[in-house]
Amino acid sequence: MLRTCGTSVQAGIRLSLTLVLAVAGCTSVQPPSQLPPSPSPIRSIETATPVPILTANPSVIAQASASPVARPTSSTTTTPSSSPAALGNLQSSVLSYDLPDDYMSLNSVYDVDSFGSQLVYIDLYGEHGGIGQTVWLIDLATGERRPLNKVQQGVDTLGPRIDGNDVVWSANHTRNDGAVTWQVVHYDLSSGTTSVVADGVNSRKEDGSPSVPLTAVQGGQIAYTVESATADWPYGWKIVVRSLADGAVVREIQTRYSVWYMVIDNGNVLYSEVPPEENGGGAGGLMLSTVDHPEPVQVADNGSDMSIDGTRIVWSGVDDLVVNAPVVNEAVYTATLDDLNPVRLSQPVQGYGGRFPAAGDGLVTWSEPDTAWDDLFVWDSRTNQTYQIAGQHDTLSHRYGTYLCNIGGGWLTWSVSLTTDTQLLAEFDGIKTEDLRAAELASHLP
Repeated sequence: MLRTCGTSVQAGIRLSLTLVLAVAGCTSVQPPSQLPPSPSPIRSIETATPVPILTANPSVIAQASASPVARPTSSTTTTPSSSPAALGNLQSSVLSYDLPDDYMSLNSVYDVDSFGSQLVYIDLYGEHGGIGQTVWLIDLATGERRPLNKVQQGVDTLGPRIDGNDVVWSANHTRNDGAVTWQVVHYDLSSGTTSVVADGVNSRKEDGSPSVPLTAVQGGQIAYTVESATADWPYGWKIVVRSLADGAVVREIQTRYSVWYMVIDNGNVLYSEVPPEENGGGAGGLMLSTVDHPEPVQVADNGSDMSIDGTRIVWSGVDDLVVNAPVVNEAVYTATLDDLNPVRLSQPVQGYGGRFPAAGDGLVTWSEPDTAWDDLFVWDSRTNQTYQIAGQHDTLSHRYGTYLCNIGGGWLTWSVSLTTDTQLLAEFDGIKTEDLRAAELASHLP
């Protein structure tokens, strides 16, 4: 299952790549002069009012309480591995898309997600005069780039997430009274239709202002967050898992605190909680609610970026083996639904260590800082081998950058701000996972 890279608006905007693009000689695909019309199913977000969330038969909805069961108590283990191996030249297998030359002069890209050769992302400041934020789709295989929504004055977007033909995101507008009006939106790539899954108004302040829903999508199901205060958890939220086909609520998960980030795969939901400042702040936890065990289980004391694919989960978090560190030490961990004891995949690095992990097709990828720029690594669960595919010593482009990575639909993709000796540029890259495995075999890795 894919995950996007960065940080949730629940605790501040996800890591944003503020990119200045000055690309000479690249082929640009300019945005169309006409955006698609506003879809009729969506009411004006300025005047939208809350509507009841569709409910299914209470006996069908699996309710999960906020109080988690205890997490495994055995100690963290570290995967035995040697230094990351190098693969042969993969450049011929990599597809790239350069953003238009003038695109990033006043813009920024964030919330990137992908499935197969298709990536979706959002303009941070809005490409069309700064009046709103556009959800964009790029297909590395065809070179197509097109908007999926029509920007509206004062409307911000969060997400998006993509799985097959399903793209979801949340749109929000801050009213004069400080409350936030929101909609959870579904776009069907096969039909080009847009619909509203849920909407409402949030007025409870968290970290100084109301929060907006997070979204995730996989296998025809959407997960999104709504405010849900209880007597025990006044800053609790609820994760609603719903069928996109008929709107039926499949499961509801009550949380203790704000949801920082969330992913879904085969109905299993992995998410992290963070207490807001109004509740005293402090540590939350990395939580797991599965179809077979809806009651949340705490997997780790913390977790920021995360991914789930089948029985494998991965996340980045503060390394708990480093004591009295002068600054935060972050690393990438993995576990399985059958064995939640964490295994560390990357070495802890002071400050931002291993980050933006993604899992899919038996692979785990993450970005790791190396001096001024990042390196992109892949771990193969079948061979227990880690290798580097991009970065300061890469075999792909010999350019340095910051990588936001995803795996899904048989592809590994990454969005990157790159620096050469004379240029700053932004691009999206991707390679089929089968080509990565072929290169691994050709390199005679164990």
